[in-house]
Amino acid sequence: MATATPDVQILTQVLETFNSVFGTGKGALLSWAMYIAGALAVIEMVLLGAFHALKGGKTT
Repeated sequence: MATATPDVQILTQVLETFNSVFGTGKGALLSWAMYIAGALAVIEMVLLGAFHALKGGKTT
């Protein structure tokens, strides 16, 4: 009776598939994430300037 040898490459194949799927997703979303972060930073600066101008520059 012959015994089957286990496929030891299955974990490597799963890891390579996982990396390829999530690697492309990260690359596709990174530019949008940077755009949104930049837009939120600009909005924050505008609001900070508006509040500072309306308050007359007082910090208390």
